[in-house]
Amino acid sequence: MEHPPGSTAAQRERLAMSLALASGAMDVIAFTRLGHVFASVITGNVALLGLAAGTRDGTLAVHTGVSLAGYALGAALVSRLAARPAPRLSAWPRPVSVVLGLELVALLALALLWELARGGPGGALQLLLLALGAGAMGMQSVAVVRLAIPGFSSTYMTGTLTTSVMALVQGRDRPLVRRGALALGVLLLGALVGGLLSTELEWAAPLWPLLVVASVLGLGLRLDSRPGRAPELSPGAAPGTGSGPPSSPRG
Repeated sequence: MEHPPGSTAAQRERLAMSLALASGAMDVIAFTRLGHVFASVITGNVALLGLAAGTRDGTLAVHTGVSLAGYALGAALVSRLAARPAPRLSAWPRPVSVVLGLELVALLALALLWELARGGPGGALQLLLLALGAGAMGMQSVAVVRLAIPGFSSTYMTGTLTTSVMALVQGRDRPLVRRGALALGVLLLGALVGGLLSTELEWAAPLWPLLVVASVLGLGLRLDSRPGRAPELSPGAAPGTGSGPPSSPRG
């Protein structure tokens, strides 16, 4: 279903999609500066963990383990908060704002520690930054699951691409195809910005995902406060279908 451009539902989708700017950048920052692993691409990290085991690379194993654990811990910490009913019907449920606020705290801690390390963290500090970044992405994924936008996740782009290709080939739900293509483009843009900052302006690299999440949170709160709000979807709706039980974090 395609929403009118000015509707609260359309604004909600745009805000949720903007979060992919943060996840794309965070994955690039983690891969280039925090041990050659990903912050949110769970499939990639599991494959890298297998590679580490096969090649007996202890350093890679530790980094992938920290990233996977950080992501899972971040998702676990906010799962109960995200499942709480909103105090009123809203296009931007209040629990989503709470979760994004906690993600913002994690990203702020990452940015501050990054500045202390002057953009070149190593050792235990590098692992701490990786855990914070992955944890923030786990929280973000839970927030997007709560928003229940069909065919979209800010981190799980394998599912987004699969759903879009299926809809395109089967000749159904053209808005779903457009939404998927746009989500992939937004993620690519976020990764591009993250890559440029990581190589050209290291000190500012973690500020980009921080700015994105802060902006989405602020605009989401504004949307939540508007009169004439659209009814929110069921907390049990899954991001790929718009109905059914919430899917587990995937990557």
